Amino acid sequence: MGRGRCRFALLACVVLAGAGLHAGKAAAAGEDPGSGAQTSSNGATATAQNVSNTSQTSSETQTGSDAGQSQTVTQSAPTEQTANAASVSQQHSTNASTGGASAQANHAAASSTAGNTNNTTQQSAQTQQAGPPESAGGQSQSTSQSAPTEQAANASANSTQVAPTNVNVVIRLDSPGNNGPVAQTNSSQANADAGNTNSLSQGSSQSQNGAGSAAGQSQSSSQSAPTTQSSQSTATSTQVNPLNANIVIRNKSPGDEGPVSQTNSVQSTAGAANSNAVDQAGTQLQSGSGPGTGQSQGATQSAPTVQTAGATATSVQGSPTNASVTIDPAAPDPNGSGAIGTLIQVWIPNDPETSPASSPAAGEVVGANSSTATASAGNTNHVTQSAVQQQDAGGRPSSGPTQVGGGSQSQVLEQSAPTTQTAGAQATSIQGGGGATSISSAAAQASNVSEVTQSATQIQHGGVGGSQVQVIRQEAPTTQWVNAESTAGSGQSHSSATSTNSGSSAISQSAVQVQAGEGSQVQIVEQDAGSRSWGKSGATSLAVSGGTARAIWLAASSGGPAESGSIRSESGRRDVRDTDRRAPQEPREPSPQESSLLGAAGNGAPGVALWAFAALLVPFFLTAPWWARRHRSAAIRRLLSVVLRLERPG
Repeated sequence: MGRGRCRFALLACVVLAGAGLHAGKAAAAGEDPGSGAQTSSNGATATAQNVSNTSQTSSETQTGSDAGQSQTVTQSAPTEQTANAASVSQQHSTNASTGGASAQANHAAASSTAGNTNNTTQQSAQTQQAGPPESAGGQSQSTSQSAPTEQAANASANSTQVAPTNVNVVIRLDSPGNNGPVAQTNSSQANADAGNTNSLSQGSSQSQNGAGSAAGQSQSSSQSAPTTQSSQSTATSTQVNPLNANIVIRNKSPGDEGPVSQTNSVQSTAGAANSNAVDQAGTQLQSGSGPGTGQSQGATQSAPTVQTAGATATSVQGSPTNASVTIDPAAPDPNGSGAIGTLIQVWIPNDPETSPASSPAAGEVVGANSSTATASAGNTNHVTQSAVQQQDAGGRPSSGPTQVGGGSQSQVLEQSAPTTQTAGAQATSIQGGGGATSISSAAAQASNVSEVTQSATQIQHGGVGGSQVQVIRQEAPTTQWVNAESTAGSGQSHSSATSTNSGSSAISQSAVQVQAGEGSQVQIVEQDAGSRSWGKSGATSLAVSGGTARAIWLAASSGGPAESGSIRSESGRRDVRDTDRRAPQEPREPSPQESSLLGAAGNGAPGVALWAFAALLVPFFLTAPWWARRHRSAAIRRLLSVVLRLERPG
């Protein structure tokens, strides 16, 4: 336990003990305690980002006669990007006030963002025009486009509050009046986002027009756009021992208590995403005339994609505790005997399901302990490949007389777009318990989406006796793995875990081959669109229902404690009586008979004993988180049972 909390516990004990021994020196009637607003906040933010924009354009034109023509274009745009962001926020804070109206808050927040963005455009155009028919010039065109992309984004956020504490103590001695509202909040939040975005466009156009006998034409086009993306995000938010405690002590001080709102919340969010868009387009046109003219076209389009996204969100609260204690030494017997004694009420906040949706009413205690973890991981891939090859050897009627001995024509087109996607999301929310209301929720979502479109068109018009060969190969194998796991555990009321995974793969392959000629003709089409998907989803939710509240009335004479309605913690079920949720009885001015009894209680030994007991309650609530840190949430329930099951003095 921190030294600050120890000093405050000792100070509170001295203040309460002194107030009990010197009750006659209280504040004047009608003076309300002061108010205070206390806030401790700690934040950390980290951002890492890379942006790359590349544009490449090439245009070549040739016109000649009696000579060979050759064109070569190479375009390369490799991109490697790495972004790392880490954020850590830690806080050791304590808020303590002695006001009737108090606003206390401890906030710790950490956020981290890492991202990569890449845009690449490659365009190439080649044109060749040969001379008159009597020339015999060869033509050659070669285009190569390469745009490999590697992106890695890692984001980590960690927000930790070791022992945030909110304590509000109000002591009224001979000071009638109303206490103001009390709001106590301990919150820890961590957000981490990592993402990669890649947009790639490749376009190639080749055109050849040859004339003359034995004029060979060759076209070669290669487009490569491999993409590797990795996105990882981790968010961890932890509160070890958050504590909200509101203690009100009244002695000869009728009045109302203001509404009490107590909240301990932990939130963790992690997101990882990869997005890839590739567009490849190629066009090859050849027009030749003359016997023995050979034409060759080769096109290759490759766009392999590997994507990995992982998101982990962890939210932990060790022993959240909400408690409000009211001590009134001048309270009438709840059973209606008319006697005056001390009423000690320990209130565990109401369940939100049974509390009004509006603001809490006067005297009402509303609180919530919440732990939330959300993790999402996703991959998206869009690939479009289109290629057109056309050859004309002068064999069509519109091209004039058919050439005897016609030229050979060859077209080869390969399209490959393998996709591998892995998405994993894990969300864990753990809440140790303490208080009647404890909400723990975890949600994990993982998804993969892949869309691949491949289209190929080959057209050949050959002369008499010329051979024609067309080959199209299309491959788009897709492998997807998706895993989503969520775990939510709560030592008290509510626990929910949700896990969803999805995988979607859409592959479209189209091939068109057209041959016209009087020679040998061969057409080959190969298409492979194998798809494999694995999915795993798991959700675990653990909750133990129950709550604790007790009202104890101690007679001013030698009588022992008389208990009113209670809620006892039981595993798996809740036992609620009508008297459990009732608010404390409204204080009133004591009658002369009650005043005489009250004076005896305030000046005699029993009154001192009651103040001594009241003084012990403050260090109990201040040291409860320390015990909980050593013995986890079971310590809170054991310590509460000791206080709430007081027996008659022996």
